[in-house]
Amino acid sequence: MYKLVGVGGSARGHEFILIEGENIFGCSSEATHVINVRGVSKKHFLIRKNGESLILEDLKSRNGTFINNDLAQVKSIKEGDLVAVPNAVFKVVKVVERKVYIESRGSEAPQESAKTYLELEDKAPRDFISRMGYTFEHRFMPIIYSLNKTHDWKTLFVFFTVSFVLLNLLLTIGSILNDSNSLVLKEIVLRGEQYVDEVARHNALKLSQLDIDQVDASYLDKIPDISEYYIFDLKGRIIRPVENLNSFINSSFAIDAKDWLLRKKENMHRVYFKKLHDNSIGVAKAIKAYKIERQTEEVVGFITIVFNPVSLREIASNSRVAYLETLIISSILAFLFFYILYYLTIHQIKTLNFQIDQALIGKRHEISKEEKFPEMKPLENSINNLLVRMRDLGEHDEDFGSIEDDQSYLSSLREILKGSPGPGMVLNSEKNIQALNPECEDLLGLRESMASGASMIDVLRDQGLAAIIINLCDQTGSEEGHHCSEEYEISGVEHSISAVALIGKDHFPKGYLISFAKNI
Repeated sequence: MYKLVGVGGSARGHEFILIEGENIFGCSSEATHVINVRGVSKKHFLIRKNGESLILEDLKSRNGTFINNDLAQVKSIKEGDLVAVPNAVFKVVKVVERKVYIESRGSEAPQESAKTYLELEDKAPRDFISRMGYTFEHRFMPIIYSLNKTHDWKTLFVFFTVSFVLLNLLLTIGSILNDSNSLVLKEIVLRGEQYVDEVARHNALKLSQLDIDQVDASYLDKIPDISEYYIFDLKGRIIRPVENLNSFINSSFAIDAKDWLLRKKENMHRVYFKKLHDNSIGVAKAIKAYKIERQTEEVVGFITIVFNPVSLREIASNSRVAYLETLIISSILAFLFFYILYYLTIHQIKTLNFQIDQALIGKRHEISKEEKFPEMKPLENSINNLLVRMRDLGEHDEDFGSIEDDQSYLSSLREILKGSPGPGMVLNSEKNIQALNPECEDLLGLRESMASGASMIDVLRDQGLAAIIINLCDQTGSEEGHHCSEEYEISGVEHSISAVALIGKDHFPKGYLISFAKNI
């Protein structure tokens, strides 16, 4: 823990504990730490604390901020440094927190070891919603993090996006279609039971005499939804239809229905149904005859009906169409969703990387972004702290952190280009076009007056060629300006493309010379 302790002037004896992040000092009530001293601006200076790192920045105050008697704008501070403002002097003090361990037999003080940020965040929040998020991050996500060690982030992102689409289909439209199928199935079972009861009513007299052979079920032949039916006795001998008379049942559904109906006594009063192949449904029930003299019902046979209703076929067809339509729409939305999130995150990383490169060559002093991404703020602060420390370490080196002009290097490359025997171009450190000789203008169909200062991605019609040139620039830049080349077909002719980087005093590329030569 760090704090500023007043050691001189009107602030003597006052202490300000530095919190993590930004600590603003000034006479305004909006400041983090209020200094009611004459000459201090409303927001005089801030100290950015990031762990053990402290960076002080003057907030354009009227009378300035001094560190160890030197006027400072942005500078890292450490324990023992003196920070002075009008009528007040503060000293940076580090407070060491001592931990007391009560030892018992067999116990030892805990050992310090390297920990991940998940292990350091060992206290779960108290409120329910925050606790759920904490549990998800610290219990479930470590499994995903372990997968990320063997599979790259983009692959995992694609996998989870596809999984989301499929699960969404299964849990939404799938359940709706299943409910529709269940309703149709229930309706068909009720119709089958009604047909069986109709057979029993129309043949009540014959059945009362136990004469099942005379049962008339010809009206079932006229029902279009019935693909087949069988009326058979207890031994399995077919009574109807007439063309199967006196043969025994060999239909697997009829056999299964007979076994089920005979298995338990209570089954004789129930309906057996089963969904068969090609969306047909089988319904079976026992045929009972009422004996007047005995005043009882007696099972004399069975009836099985196989339905192939148009409604069920339509539902099956509509289900396939609905699944296909939903899959296509969900896939398009998932594709869009994936690339929006993918490039939204990649853009942040590329922007950060670009700004770091710019800071290292002295073209900017700190990292800052316009996009709202608060989760990256600690990383930005850490990088800015490192940059300030690097400037502090190299403040006596005139080349360190100074902005080196590219123009002198580009002028040299232009002179070289004038003596080039073939097509060539000059690019600046940001790989934008600076100069083209006439041969290159004819080869690429560009004019220097139109393309100067523009990115090749924007002006070259052949995006593949632009990508090749940018890749060659990256290669020669990373290899301290060594010659790099690659083959590529331009206007139907194979060319050798060469790139050489001109490296500056700061060891960064200041410009690139690109040349083209036909392959013989």
